[in-house]
Amino acid sequence: MSKKIIRRIAVVLLTACVFIGVGGAPKSVSAVEIKNKLGVGGEHNAALAENGDIYTWGWNIYGQLGLGDDIDRNVPVKVAGIPNVTAVYSGYYFNAVMTANGDLYMWGDNECGELGLGDTIDRNVPTKVGISNVVAVSVGGHHSAAVTANGDIYIWGRNDYGQLGLGDTARRLTPTKITSLSNVAIIHLGYLFSAAITKNGELYTWGNNFYGQLGLGDNDNRYSPVKVALSNVAAVNFGVYNSSAITANGDLYTWGFNLYGQLGLGDNNDRLSPVKVAAISNIASVNMNLNFSAAITANGDLYTWGRNNYGQLGHGDTTNRSEPVKVTGISNVADVQTGGQHIAAITANGDLYTWGDNYYGQLGLGDYNDRHVPTKVPSWPPSSVIKNGWVKEDGIWYWYKNNVKAVSEWITDGDWYYMGATGAMTVNGWAISGDDWYYLGDNGKIVTDKWALSGGSWFYLGASGAMLTKEWVSFGGEWFYLGANGAMVVKDWIEIGDAWYYADERGAMVTGEVEIDGVWNVFSSSGVWLGYLNNL
Repeated sequence: MSKKIIRRIAVVLLTACVFIGVGGAPKSVSAVEIKNKLGVGGEHNAALAENGDIYTWGWNIYGQLGLGDDIDRNVPVKVAGIPNVTAVYSGYYFNAVMTANGDLYMWGDNECGELGLGDTIDRNVPTKVGISNVVAVSVGGHHSAAVTANGDIYIWGRNDYGQLGLGDTARRLTPTKITSLSNVAIIHLGYLFSAAITKNGELYTWGNNFYGQLGLGDNDNRYSPVKVALSNVAAVNFGVYNSSAITANGDLYTWGFNLYGQLGLGDNNDRLSPVKVAAISNIASVNMNLNFSAAITANGDLYTWGRNNYGQLGHGDTTNRSEPVKVTGISNVADVQTGGQHIAAITANGDLYTWGDNYYGQLGLGDYNDRHVPTKVPSWPPSSVIKNGWVKEDGIWYWYKNNVKAVSEWITDGDWYYMGATGAMTVNGWAISGDDWYYLGDNGKIVTDKWALSGGSWFYLGASGAMLTKEWVSFGGEWFYLGANGAMVVKDWIEIGDAWYYADERGAMVTGEVEIDGVWNVFSSSGVWLGYLNNL
């Protein structure tokens, strides 16, 4: 079983509908901030282009990329079938988009009914939800919420901790109106808990409270909204078990789980109530995940802190930070979103940067290598030109299908070629298919019926191009033997059945009388060793 499959199984188990554990990257959204251009899930991303097109990339086990399959992508790929999109939001393994006319489309993981479609069947293409006039959306780990134009709040999905705020623990498979809240300006969902900010700046929270993430001074779960002792709240953002809020004057408060210093308070102690982060001020936005956090100041500077095992803090190393540290190499940041172990940020001029874990290609950089510093996504903003077939970039040939680069796979245009781990066409190298090895020449094509010199050894490629092993090959009137690794045997004995043969310094099978290591040997006309000359 491959490491990728093992990792997928592990993550699926950790994020099952009834599991109490690791979760995603829920996002805050305001009814007056209806244009969200970037959505980051656990290990996938979604971004909104200026023309209203949606692009997705990364892990796709649940169809969360919306491309009609479960194939991962390591570069942004356009999602078809959604007109006039104005905002995009990503849960851990699902997505939501809002259109200009107030329609809501969702797709991806639906184990707990988080797509609001009346069932628990995953969707791998955008599917319209039965709610209209939507002006704001928020998505959590396995539950979702929407605000309509008349101010009504609807919520649905997982509810085992009362995170829907409906006074019970029964999940809802379709949008259900919350009647216990009024005068709400912002609705925001965490992984297993939720919050609302009223128009006068009061904060209410409810749901799971294992680590005090509700900010109510204790660890008791709540099944309906309870007011938090923090005033003039302008925005909130939640991780899995950690929380944050920005007040009207730009102060940042955090509370909840703090094992890796993700609260930014200079230590690793959990907090049950909001505590001001003294190290930074004038905060414009904040985004948290399970183990790390990011914030943007009013002048566009980006700060990160918390766990850094994949370089997700963007500081060029893997050292954890317990207080906010400014990220260099990126400025004028307009939006930042945290994923499972990676970050994506958009600058004021529309450039997209990513860094951190890249196991599933979630950085969108066309490969699977982690990055420890912000790295610009070269294919963003997307071009109107659709790449298909062969494209030469910086002197290297790549194969594209609808702007997606072929990586670690065979492709054909009549001849066969192998595209390596970076997508580059393999030249003068080997590639495997099934149990057979093939050699790609200097033009990238499979070599057939020819000898190939590789690593100082000669190999012979058969009519299909497959490397021959453990057999004789006739060439120029002489016979040559290919060993178990395919390399031509040179100056060595060859045992086949009960018979012995010898290949000379050119690799040719010897016949007749031959001196080997100072001893004369006799071979038949077919190359079989008959014995030592002195004994015959």
